[in-house]
Amino acid sequence: MRVRPGHIVLIVLAWALVALPGLRHAGGDGLTMSEGHRVAPAIEMLETGEWLVPHMFGQAYLRKPPGGIWAFAGMIGLTGDHVLGPRLASAAGFLLLALGAWWFGRRWFGETGGLAAGLATALTPMLWNPARSAELESLNNLFAALAAWTAIELATRRACRPNLALLALGAFVAGQMLVKGPAGLPAMGGMLIGAAWAARSWKPLAVWRVWAGLGLGAGVFAGVWLAIEARVSASGVEAVRQLPTAFLFDTGRALDLAAFLPLVLLGALPMSLAMLFPWGPDARAEADEGGREAAGRLHMARLLTLGALAGVGMMLLAGVSNPRYAQPIIATLGPLAGWGVAGVLREGVFRAHRKRIGWWLTLGGPQTLGVVLLAGSLVFAFVVQARVRSTGGEPAGRHAAGVLIERMRDDAAGRPLVVLADGVIEARPETLLAFREEAARLGVPVEIRWVPGLAQITHFDILAAHDARWAVLRQDDLGDERVRMSGWDAVHHEDVHKFRFVWCLLPHPDW
Repeated sequence: MRVRPGHIVLIVLAWALVALPGLRHAGGDGLTMSEGHRVAPAIEMLETGEWLVPHMFGQAYLRKPPGGIWAFAGMIGLTGDHVLGPRLASAAGFLLLALGAWWFGRRWFGETGGLAAGLATALTPMLWNPARSAELESLNNLFAALAAWTAIELATRRACRPNLALLALGAFVAGQMLVKGPAGLPAMGGMLIGAAWAARSWKPLAVWRVWAGLGLGAGVFAGVWLAIEARVSASGVEAVRQLPTAFLFDTGRALDLAAFLPLVLLGALPMSLAMLFPWGPDARAEADEGGREAAGRLHMARLLTLGALAGVGMMLLAGVSNPRYAQPIIATLGPLAGWGVAGVLREGVFRAHRKRIGWWLTLGGPQTLGVVLLAGSLVFAFVVQARVRSTGGEPAGRHAAGVLIERMRDDAAGRPLVVLADGVIEARPETLLAFREEAARLGVPVEIRWVPGLAQITHFDILAAHDARWAVLRQDDLGDERVRMSGWDAVHHEDVHKFRFVWCLLPHPDW
């Protein structure tokens, strides 16, 4: 099938209008939310040259695998900007996701279906925030969707070069697991169940290349993780970790679990609208009238619908209740949306009354809905996301450094000033990144050290272990460290969103 460059141009243009406006400055100056937890380890990789084990402020940080951090570090090195670089990495992942939807959509549903698949992916609001943030979701969505689509090719024996598809599946599984562990596997698992469900046969689950590709990817991830664990073990220092069970079943989330499927389907709009159309006697009649090709496309549309539902079901069985974690499944729906749009258009195979339903659901046609969504993406960038970015901690960190610089200069006496922290890093590490950068610009090198459990350590142990008199503590309803740390003298405080950070001095025990 001949590639139409104009289709690629349209998809890239839609992506650019959605993902690029205000990527750097809209609403705030610097990182916000949990972006600092992804970017701080990437900055440390570049500073120390330690690329295997992620560290944050000197502390081994294994809450997430290193794949996303590698990508962010590479983009920071390329752009020289710790905010724009990682966000561009996420935006690039979103572009590749849209192009992947176009590629598989055109294979399964023709040129019109492929174009609509790419555009529908770019215009799905649930995918906008990760595409414009220094977070792991955009890269995870990309690899999870590519793995799911490639697994379908193998399970349905559509792959033209099955051995190459096996290697590609292994690469996509490895990439997804290196970015976010097993979080995206339900997308692929659901599609395999969907293939068996749609075929009413277990044969799609018995294709050995699917399992070989999964094993290859998992093996690559296991090799990298074993090397990381060996390096951490040799260092003798305990790493900061977070088990996947932290996101799983909790009896206190029964209502959230009950609402999970409806919220996922709402979050998948407008792509999830296409899930309504592969069913009923009219759909079967259209396929019968359209011949073998139309029947094959209907089968694939049903497979994608059932696969997405099965993936959500797998997450529910695991106890996942936050619909945000279903993004990898939502990301697989682009080709299905392409089939729906192709059928609704005037030249499409849907019958007249089904086309009218489609036009009503899309506010007067897919083209009209596309224009509305493009306008909505600008509102999202400069209003909704701008408000979120205004809560970032970098301005507070720079301001604190400017206020305290003379006192820090006196204490440093020509040496790097050691500042301890724990709760601040858990809340908004970008505050300390900016504090350190601004202090260095003003002539005082600062070393931030993450000391987990800092509030539980005695003053004398702190002095003996770290030779440090400075600390930044949290004093707010979500994490009040200072109450438990009598003896620290507060010298400055900064409010960052719902947090209060207090810069403190510990008097020397001989004083």
